Amino acid sequence: KISLKVGWRHALLEKEIRQYSTPDASRGDILEKCISVGKTCTDWTIPYKMLSRLRLENAPEDYSTSWQCPISDESASDLEEIKKQIQMNLKEHGIIFQKIQQQYLLQLLMANLVEELKGESLKVKEKENVSNNLTIPEIMATLTELVLTDRDSDRLIKIKDILLDWGNGR
Repeated sequence: KISLKVGWRHALLEKEIRQYSTPDASRGDILEKCISVGKTCTDWTIPYKMLSRLRLENAPEDYSTSWQCPISDESASDLEEIKKQIQMNLKEHGIIFQKIQQQYLLQLLMANLVEELKGESLKVKEKENVSNNLTIPEIMATLTELVLTDRDSDRLIKIKDILLDWGNGR
C-alpha cells in the first residue's frame, strides 16, 4: 500500500488525469496506469519540465493531502525499477544529485501519464475530419486548445511562422 502526504501539484495532476482518462478511476487504477506508462518512458526531463509549468491557481481549491492506494508486489517492483531509471536519467541531465523522494516520484509519474494522455487525445483529434468552413470562433477555440494542450507541437510552430510572415509582410 502506498501512503503519502501530497500537495497541490498532485491534486492538479490527478484532476488532469481524470479529465483525459476515466473520471471515476480509483487512485490504484491511476497508479497502475502511471507505472505502466512509466516503464516505456526514456526521457524523464519532459515530465520534469511539465511540473515546472504547473501553477497553483489552476489547482483544485479543496483537495486531500493524503494519497493512499493499494499496490501489487509486481507493480511495487516495477516502481523501484522506474525510480532507478528516473534517478539515472535526471542525474545525467544535471537535474538531481540525490535520491528522489516518493512524493516527487509520484509527481513525475503522474506528469508523464498526463503527457501520454494528452498525446493520445491529440492523435484522436487529428484523425477527426475538420470542415473547410470553420468560423472565426471555431478557429480561435481550436488554436486555444492547441496552445493549452500541446504548445510544442509542429502545427503550432507552423502557425506561429505563418503569423510572423504575415506580420512582417505588412
